[in-house]
Amino acid sequence: MSNNSIVYLVVFLAFVALTAVAVAFLKSRNRNSDWQSKVTERLAQIQSRKGLDPKLLVIELDKLAEFALQQKFNSKLSLGQILKEKKSKFSKKTLDEVWAGHKFRNNLVHEFNFKATPTELGKASKQLKGFVQDLF
Repeated sequence: MSNNSIVYLVVFLAFVALTAVAVAFLKSRNRNSDWQSKVTERLAQIQSRKGLDPKLLVIELDKLAEFALQQKFNSKLSLGQILKEKKSKFSKKTLDEVWAGHKFRNNLVHEFNFKATPTELGKASKQLKGFVQDLF
């Protein structure tokens, strides 16, 4: 094989590698904007449902927070597991707020005699909604 052939081969392989990297980058960008659009759309749907039971609102926002985290970090883990694994990505205040909202939701759906006040429901909703909005 001549020196020119080797040079052409190296240039061709470099071009193929750069093309592959560019395609992967563009796909990643599209995937990111796609999940963000889905989350934004779902949040708008949730907020537009006037008269939605405040308990259901907390549950829906918690599910949305989990979906958004799974998409952001390309993970199939639960909300709690992702928060533990990626805690360095968030401020202490953010973690405290989302954990409080998530724990409240867990009590709401798993504790038989759990009584939630309207104030507590509103606070948990605000915590979870704020977390979802801050993920962008």
